[in-house]
Amino acid sequence: GGLGPIVGMAVICLATVFMLVCLAIVVLRIRRPDQPRPFRVPGGIFTGVLGILSSVFFLIVTIREPYVNARGFPLEWMLFLGGLVLGLVFWAMASKVRCDISEPDRRRLILDSETNKD
Repeated sequence: GGLGPIVGMAVICLATVFMLVCLAIVVLRIRRPDQPRPFRVPGGIFTGVLGILSSVFFLIVTIREPYVNARGFPLEWMLFLGGLVLGLVFWAMASKVRCDISEPDRRRLILDSETNKD
């Protein structure tokens, strides 16, 4: 019984991330169609839209099902909201560190291929 809420929360998180990635693919294909890409998604925009629609479907089912079957506030929602609050607390705590890093240093840390080889 305890594994279901954890799986439900994981599906909510992964479907949300997958939806955002697919949305980014579609937006980049529309706004910058000529930009060179090291990997091309088969099907292009259609695949991205299909990914968005399937993610939304899984989100609706995963969010709705615990509510229909629960007597009170669903455990999946509590776990998700708890993780969201914890993430926001960590984000707020790290804001000073983020502000101390200059934009060129941030780009070097994120995009430098020499430091990211492992």
